[in-house]
Amino acid sequence: MKKMFYIKLILLLGFWSVLLTPLNIQAQTNDPLVYNWQWAFNGGGSLGRGGWDYNVEQILDVVVDSKNNYYFLANITNGSPKLAGEPVTVYGNLAGGNDIFIFSTTCEGEVRWSQAIGGGELFDSAYKIALDSEDNIYVGAYVKNTYETDFPTHFSPTDFLPPYPFDPTTISDAYKTSYIAKYNTNGVFQWKKALQGDISYDFRDSSMHKILIDSKDNIHFIVGLTEGVHLDKKVTVAKGKYQLFLVQMNSITQVFEKVMLLPAEGFLVQPSIQFNLDEKLGRYYISGFRSWVNVDENVALSYQGAAFTKNAYILAIDAKTGAELWRREMDSGTNIDDCRIYDLDLDSNGDFFIGGKFAVSSSNGGGTVKIINPKNPTLNPYIFKLNITGNMPFIAKLNSSGDVIWARTPTGYNWRTAITGQYHAFGVALNGDEVVLAMNGNNTIWDDFQIDRPMNHKADPMLVRFNKKTGIVLGMHDIMGLHGSYQLMTAVEVDNDGNYIVGGAMEGSLFNDNAGGIETLYCNGHYDFYVAKLAAGPCGKNLNTETFNPMRLQLYPNPTSGMLNVVSEEQLQSYVIHNLLGQQVQNGLFNGSSQVNIQDLAAGTYFITIQTQQGTDKTLKVVKQ
Repeated sequence: MKKMFYIKLILLLGFWSVLLTPLNIQAQTNDPLVYNWQWAFNGGGSLGRGGWDYNVEQILDVVVDSKNNYYFLANITNGSPKLAGEPVTVYGNLAGGNDIFIFSTTCEGEVRWSQAIGGGELFDSAYKIALDSEDNIYVGAYVKNTYETDFPTHFSPTDFLPPYPFDPTTISDAYKTSYIAKYNTNGVFQWKKALQGDISYDFRDSSMHKILIDSKDNIHFIVGLTEGVHLDKKVTVAKGKYQLFLVQMNSITQVFEKVMLLPAEGFLVQPSIQFNLDEKLGRYYISGFRSWVNVDENVALSYQGAAFTKNAYILAIDAKTGAELWRREMDSGTNIDDCRIYDLDLDSNGDFFIGGKFAVSSSNGGGTVKIINPKNPTLNPYIFKLNITGNMPFIAKLNSSGDVIWARTPTGYNWRTAITGQYHAFGVALNGDEVVLAMNGNNTIWDDFQIDRPMNHKADPMLVRFNKKTGIVLGMHDIMGLHGSYQLMTAVEVDNDGNYIVGGAMEGSLFNDNAGGIETLYCNGHYDFYVAKLAAGPCGKNLNTETFNPMRLQLYPNPTSGMLNVVSEEQLQSYVIHNLLGQQVQNGLFNGSSQVNIQDLAAGTYFITIQTQQGTDKTLKVVKQ
């Protein structure tokens, strides 16, 4: 009796909510949670660049600490630099160039601190930050000092590299370019560790790739080094050589505890390289793409003597020996081989998700893109079969053997010209039983969701949420940008409450429709970076608790003209459908099926209560067309 009373109460409340509030099918379809933009701000200097490339001011990474504070990694330029409208200190030359910029906010979006790394007139760079178990923050920094003594490379207001020697044969720390740096949770500089040994100007080149921290607070990273004795004299690189080393560093003692020469020839093209560690399986993943241009101009790269022949790749290697376990490559089948993997995120069960972009053209029959095993290309390749052409964001789920479980691209576009736009997908993040993709686009359709923009509107930032098990779209959340400007969402992370923190690059303005009551953000005719929070609850309200987020259940298509598919992690048992008056209009058992046929119901809004064999139930709204 109590259960029936509870159901009737839900239906009565649902009835009045339908009468008193507008019905937004696009926002709620398949989505048991209601997400809204809660806060946003932007930052950057007046010397920022126009025209998209990876050196523009943008957010490159987001991490969250144990207290639900957020940390962001960005590019920033000089020229009256600001963060959330307040002046900040940077060190770059007024002639141009980027500093590395780290800043932190609370869960509510209040800025806690900021710190720039860099100086001089060149482009300093970092692509990943990491937190240890005590919420200290680490960055792998590539910097180039300058002969202009007014702009030495800084790691803090009081820590900077020595003056630049004017004799290129002089041995000096001023020439070193790759570092690991540590800051505490309040942004106070702790130490920096140079990866190169004694060097002169001619041998200063190196490459600092992305870093990560394992469960024991060891730092892992890949560094490329040229001639010299490096890594605390643990390696020697011969004259004329460039070699890649995989390093494990103790974050407490700063000792390089393990240094492995990778059996690789060629270059890892920044900034697309992803570097991940699966501690349970004892393996690293390296992924990325090899160039921005034609296939004939791809950067040479091989591993264990076997060359990569496609533009995008995933490489799995043994964490102890560096031996290759398997590889996958992506092929667009066109004369423009433009497949790009921008992110790879690991699940706790060994599966992983990749996000990126590929281009297809009419020259290959409407577009066919493959994920293949290059050692046996005909063995179960995954084939994207597409009816449209142009640039296409994608997300894919693979198992630990490199087999594709599912992959998704947009369902279509509601304006034909939109399909040729410069659409990318950059960041991937996992959140309980869903996975999200940070991307940009316009007039884009993902299953039951779509974003409508006027003709000739350029791309806006979008976050798309998927069921992690099936790939079904749970929600799509966009940020309205200026009509003639190109905006991107380049990074995403999940906080401790299960909400989403995003960042990217904005060329014109954002939140032009004041979504969530957020005031429109403006920049000065060039790219600035921005950050924003998409949330289904306030700070401290954990969405993963049973009281706030009960049994996750998805229905599609919704609205439907007949057949309704039910997706649940639990085994389905029975269902009951009520109309808006609370009257039962249909019921039944699933008997191993996952579908409900409502084609005999009149068009309108109904409530379906689904019970599982585990004894849980949930009521959702469904619209019959």
